[in-house]
Amino acid sequence: MNRPPQEPGATTATKQRPAEVTRTILHYLGIDIRPGEGRLATLILVYSGLLFACFYTGKVIRQSIFVDELGSSRLPFAYLLVALVSYPVLRLYGKLVDHIPRRPLAALTNGFLAFGSLIFWWWFGKNDAWIPLAFYVWIGVAFGIAVSQFWSYANHIFDARRAKRLFALIAAGGALGGLLGSQLARLVALHSETRNTLLLAAILLLSLAFLIQLIDREADHPEADKHLARPSKRNQARGGLRVVFSDRYLRLVGLTTFISLIAAQVVDLQFNWVVEQNTSDLSERTSVFGHLFSLISIGAFVFQIFVTSRIHRYLGVGVGMRILPFTILGGTVALLLAGAAFPGALLAVVFCLKIGEGGFRHSIEQVTRELLFLPVQPKIRPKAKAYIDVFVTRFGRGAAALVLMTVTFQWITPIQAGWFSLVLALIWLAATLFTYRHYISCYRESLQTGTMATNADIDLNDITTMELLVQSLGSPDPHRVLNSIDLLVRHGRGRLIPPLLLYHDDAEVRLRTLEVLAEEQREDAVPLIHRCLGDSSPDVRATAVRTLSLLQGENACELMLPQIRNPDPRVRAAAIACLASHGNDDMSRMAGLSLAEMVQDAESGIRTEAAKCLCEIPDPLFQMMLVQMLYDKDQGVVRQAVKAVQARVQRGGNNPIYVPTVVSLMRERRLKHQCREALVACGEDVIPALVHFMNDPDEHSWVRRAIPKTIAQIGGIASATALVDNLKTGDSFLRHKVIEALGRLCGRQVNMNFAQSRIRDAIRNEATRYLQYLADLHVLGIEHMGHLEGALIRWTSKRTAPTLLHQLMAERLGSQLSNLLGLVGLLYPKQDIRAAERNLTSRKLSRRSNAQEYLDNALSGEVHRFVLAVIDDAPLAQKLKRAQRLLGVRGEGQIETLRRLMHEHDPKDPDRSSIAAAALYRVFTESIVSLYGEVEQIATSAIDPFVKETAEWVLERMRISDPPKLTPPLS
Repeated sequence: MNRPPQEPGATTATKQRPAEVTRTILHYLGIDIRPGEGRLATLILVYSGLLFACFYTGKVIRQSIFVDELGSSRLPFAYLLVALVSYPVLRLYGKLVDHIPRRPLAALTNGFLAFGSLIFWWWFGKNDAWIPLAFYVWIGVAFGIAVSQFWSYANHIFDARRAKRLFALIAAGGALGGLLGSQLARLVALHSETRNTLLLAAILLLSLAFLIQLIDREADHPEADKHLARPSKRNQARGGLRVVFSDRYLRLVGLTTFISLIAAQVVDLQFNWVVEQNTSDLSERTSVFGHLFSLISIGAFVFQIFVTSRIHRYLGVGVGMRILPFTILGGTVALLLAGAAFPGALLAVVFCLKIGEGGFRHSIEQVTRELLFLPVQPKIRPKAKAYIDVFVTRFGRGAAALVLMTVTFQWITPIQAGWFSLVLALIWLAATLFTYRHYISCYRESLQTGTMATNADIDLNDITTMELLVQSLGSPDPHRVLNSIDLLVRHGRGRLIPPLLLYHDDAEVRLRTLEVLAEEQREDAVPLIHRCLGDSSPDVRATAVRTLSLLQGENACELMLPQIRNPDPRVRAAAIACLASHGNDDMSRMAGLSLAEMVQDAESGIRTEAAKCLCEIPDPLFQMMLVQMLYDKDQGVVRQAVKAVQARVQRGGNNPIYVPTVVSLMRERRLKHQCREALVACGEDVIPALVHFMNDPDEHSWVRRAIPKTIAQIGGIASATALVDNLKTGDSFLRHKVIEALGRLCGRQVNMNFAQSRIRDAIRNEATRYLQYLADLHVLGIEHMGHLEGALIRWTSKRTAPTLLHQLMAERLGSQLSNLLGLVGLLYPKQDIRAAERNLTSRKLSRRSNAQEYLDNALSGEVHRFVLAVIDDAPLAQKLKRAQRLLGVRGEGQIETLRRLMHEHDPKDPDRSSIAAAALYRVFTESIVSLYGEVEQIATSAIDPFVKETAEWVLERMRISDPPKLTPPLS
């Protein structure tokens, strides 16, 4: 006997693995490491810690020796020299980036830094006076390149979403490294010569050259290496400076960096001046700087672990950009107040300002600045980042040096220099607003797969162009003549077309000329048009009759009267139209009799000409004949009759007698487009009738689903209101069509502000449906068949194929995602949301990540929460926990889930009925005994015939395979 499957929750809980425990702890700290990322994140963390340990070791030595031997007032000279030396070094580095791949370049850089540390260790023993200045420049330029190179490599390895999750942890590793380096420098200075710290730094730098090999093996970056290792010829010809200044977004990033560095240099000078005033020798100053940088590192570490990732996740990059300028603004105000009114508090205020500035700069500011480079094109990112991180940074410090020369020459005091910081902080805050706008714009542009091509239009005001077109009208080549006619008509110059073209050898040219003469009301051409009544082409003769009817009206009736017996049906139909429209009652009666003969003719071609004739006859004349033709057995006749309905309502307004028949004809695929155009021509008056048919359960399903687009094409606020009112329809396919139709309306500049609250409610409902399907899939088990990629399921297992139920529900996830983003596109730029949707469904992680990052920053409020709950790339279990907390979605047991899915069927919703049938089949294939009674009940009482037949089939199979388990069917 087959046993029923065990409930997923019934298995014995196993102990969590250490890696899972670690991830859980980090998650509560706000750091989200996904399965498979731990080893790479650890290696990058160690690399960051060791690099910043070396950097801070050098900074402590640099600051203490420079202040001890040259004094803090000479720091502006060092700032200026760093800026001057940076330019040629960056030129060389740019060439190396163009020719050397990332990993060898990083290893070479670390080896060079280790060699430089050994050289300076040896030179410090010589006690030369210029060594402190040279070492200051070395640390500023060389380690600046190394740090920039590290973050560029991290940007290369991680996509936007992973970077947002992991950069805080990596920066925290840098903060711990800064703490380690600061304390090493302090301890070595207390027990040995200060310069001996450089020996330890050299050893650590050499270890980084080997660590980069391990990182490169773990990293998975196949897409970018081939582009970044060997830049294009264009990049080889362009320097980083030109790259930055040619892009507005990079200019803004560079501007914020430039301003921040000037403000930082002011704070740095103020702090160094205070340390100089309160210490007496090199060891004491080294100890103070060691403690300072340790406190900065501790503050940065704590902020990274507990705050940075949460700010980026919940508040966004825009808030992260403003924390440091607000800190400097507030600290500078406090400093100026202390200097003016509370001199005793000056030391504490300056100390707090420096710790706040340094702590935030190396935590939230550093991570935010790295995130700002993610939207930049990968081909130019390394060079642009290097120039901003090093050249712009050093240039900013050089500019700060010029500003702070006022302190060097004792024109102002270091405390009074705070006024510079105050002004810069305000400018900085303003610049962050523009930078954040362009940050979102860059992501928007990166999501677009292409741009709309616009063809250059001809200028008919140019006399040469006009002469060429007029000359072309006399060409014997009919294609050339027709093109010239079309161009002149398209630009409103149809009256320039001469009636003499009615003598052209080509019948198509004569026909087109008659149409233009009719459109332009050229009564002067009537004598030439009369000649066309004897044309060799039947089409030309029929068109000549219609043209004369339009131009002469009643005056043409006597001429047309004999033609109602013309054997050519086209000429006959044209004569009927003329007499019915412009003749007296007797003429109209005769035309009606002739038309009735054509309508009842056995030949479909003659009936088609009769329908064409009705296009030109105004309503309500012969309307019952037109209704009769809408039921014709020939589809060509019906199509022409629908066109006649469209033409008549366009002239005379909506006629309700046609609407039910035309609506019912939309079930025919080949007639649907023409019927829709006819209904759209009826205008807003037809909307109530369309809504009635759309919601009529007895109407054909394909007719109902064709109506939303029809309502949208009518346009206007009435159409939008009618569609919004139907967002809660139970038919999932119809709801999808309603959302698509609203998207079309939104694209036609219909303002959706009147329905914002209802659209947000619909977004919540779609997100809930998506997450409920996802929870059901999780309960039914997908771990051994596939995995979740962003918002969609990818079937990857070669051993275990997904069941029919799994596949149908996975397809529903895609439909729900499309519905959700379609609704979001009603409240946000539609083209951008569509581009995001295309990227979210991509197999490439980088494209999905960019789309998630754009939506994370572009959306706000509850829309942001609902959409991110769906598209976030979190593990499945974590995603479902968020769904339960946010929307109350919870997974049931497998038995309860299958029972619910079997009963959720609707004859008007094939999608739900298909899932119900698949659930019934799964009950059979897995022999779930506890649901056999439910199958019997559905087989007896189901309304949907498809579900009922499936239940009966399953019931019969179960009786054959295991009869003792079944009770007799319900009567």
